[in-house]
Amino acid sequence: RAITGNRAASVLENAKREAVEHKVQVKEGDARALPFADSSFERVVSNFVVHEMKTREERKQMMREIARVLKPGGHVALVDLMFTQQCVFDLEEFGVETTRVLDGRIGFWISAILNFGGAQTYHVVGRKR
Repeated sequence: RAITGNRAASVLENAKREAVEHKVQVKEGDARALPFADSSFERVVSNFVVHEMKTREERKQMMREIARVLKPGGHVALVDLMFTQQCVFDLEEFGVETTRVLDGRIGFWISAILNFGGAQTYHVVGRKR
């Protein structure tokens, strides 16, 4: 659940509109303490969550949790406007080979919509060793 107040009901409604509700399960939790066992997932996706973490230590804990729940060989993909270079350093520390790529297309639109004045959006992708 995002700090900004996204609700599980909204996720389920969107899944229903896309006719994929039978494939969606919502679990509320904290990105700094994920409610899943170690090595639970082949894929982890984070979309504009990193900037919601208030401190450097909270962002590092989020990356630790991503690495913890990834299966060996599993992949992570995250996108955000800031702190993505920190994500690379932290994910590498926790055993995820990682690359950071500027995405000008998304960055332009997010900047225009949110009026961030030229904010850059980056993708961070990785694979757990």
